[in-house]
Amino acid sequence: MTGSGGAAGSGGTIQNSVGAGVLLTGVGGGATLNFMSITGGGDDGVRGTAVGDFDMAFSTVAGNGNAAGESGLDFTGLTGAATFFQPAITGNAEHGLSIVNDAGTSSATVTGGSISGQNNATTGDSGINLEGTGSGSQALTVLDTTFSDNRGDHIGVRTDASTTVSQRVFATGVTMTSPGPTLGGGITVSPADEAQVRVDIISSTISSPETTAVALNFGTGTGSLVAVVSNNTLSARGADGVDVTANGASSVTARVAANRITGYDLAGIRLYQRDGSGTLNATVRGNSISAPGQFAANGLLAQAGAVSGDNGSLCLDAGDVSVAALKNALVGSGANGGTDFRVRQRFGSTVRLPGYTGGASDTAAVIAHLQARNDANGTPTGSATAEAGQFTNTPGGGGCPVP
Repeated sequence: MTGSGGAAGSGGTIQNSVGAGVLLTGVGGGATLNFMSITGGGDDGVRGTAVGDFDMAFSTVAGNGNAAGESGLDFTGLTGAATFFQPAITGNAEHGLSIVNDAGTSSATVTGGSISGQNNATTGDSGINLEGTGSGSQALTVLDTTFSDNRGDHIGVRTDASTTVSQRVFATGVTMTSPGPTLGGGITVSPADEAQVRVDIISSTISSPETTAVALNFGTGTGSLVAVVSNNTLSARGADGVDVTANGASSVTARVAANRITGYDLAGIRLYQRDGSGTLNATVRGNSISAPGQFAANGLLAQAGAVSGDNGSLCLDAGDVSVAALKNALVGSGANGGTDFRVRQRFGSTVRLPGYTGGASDTAAVIAHLQARNDANGTPTGSATAEAGQFTNTPGGGGCPVP
């Protein structure tokens, strides 16, 4: 269905259906729905199972579903390429767009348009939900799309607890706002087990989510997460501006650079090698962190280890000793008695700081080292904890591994 090239609806209008407005099952040759209007249905607006290739342009999918599990566009086993050009997806029961795959290869691209108002107080969830439940690979690209007032994440990417899936997420030019009460309102990527995930969030604006603006959290497992969060404008009235967490034996490598972060209620940037024997490599440069929220503590918070027996590693390359553009601006980012930056080494973990020359448990040297590298707007206040004396330089003083 391709329509006449006019407004949404010229390709067909489907209203008030009892079941799914459009039902696609076992469509291996692909489907095209352009200039469609699919509204007010009692179940999914579009439901696709085992669909190979899908295209939708200039279409409205609104007000569909009345229970959990019913979404605007709901795909299971979507393979091949899927494009969503200038969509208007709003007010559906659970997700705006959901893609759940157990195997196969899929690549979805959303360009422009808006995804908003999946905010039912009982069933509302994500604007986009991407989930890998087994093997295969998934890619999601989001370009210049506006998100607003989705009850869960605006973009939520996850796996199940037993998976080998590969996921690739790229978002640029997106605008996200959360004017009303929500449970999320940002971007959350939460893989587990043996998943291999790459994320790039570039030149986007995320305003006032109820939780963290950008949350990258690898759950227990042995997989990897590689991420770049760069040149974004972020605020988070309910939690952190950026949260990067490694659990279990996972390997997480992140570059957080040139972001403007304000209004956070925990930390501007939070880095956490949380438990187990995993690794978190974090390069944090050129960020401006200011105007903490009511319950904020630190502009930059980095921690390795959480409970007895943890022996993971955190490599923290924050700022630069000589290049002004790479220094972070942290002065005034601490609040409620918290310092502008805080670094915690706990239990048997190790914290590596490129170029560090102090002693293994010399917290004053740790503070001085980080102050000299992060004085873009003056000397920040700092605090450090060394429970087991494991602060050290990187091999040869080189930087942490980067994406």
